[in-house]
Amino acid sequence: TFILVEFCERYYGWEASVAKLGRLSAPQLRTICVIGRNKDIRMKDIADRMELTTGTVTVMIDRLQVMGLVERCRNENDRRSYKIQLSEKGRAYYAEHLKRQRELARKLSMKVSDSDRLVCGRVLQEFTRCI
Repeated sequence: TFILVEFCERYYGWEASVAKLGRLSAPQLRTICVIGRNKDIRMKDIADRMELTTGTVTVMIDRLQVMGLVERCRNENDRRSYKIQLSEKGRAYYAEHLKRQRELARKLSMKVSDSDRLVCGRVLQEFTRCI
């Protein structure tokens, strides 16, 4: 289990360095990714996925909105809440981040055998399912 912890720490370090390139904090980048993967997501759902309070997420969304990366849209199903979506600038930032993630995954996968890559994929799917 220590190797998994070490891998996660290194990955988070890589992601934090990528975030700094765009002048974002690692939590702001993570928020962009959550919104990018979940179209028209509510503030409460972002908080739940990130395991943060709604208040913390609200402050983060306020900052990302000032930066022009996200937009609040009235939720037609619940007029008391807003749906959060990426702005055009936010979508471009998210697309660039996905490109960097895929490039890292490609570089990593080139260094292991096909059979190890398949085993790793199955193990990560199971970990993801368990979380």
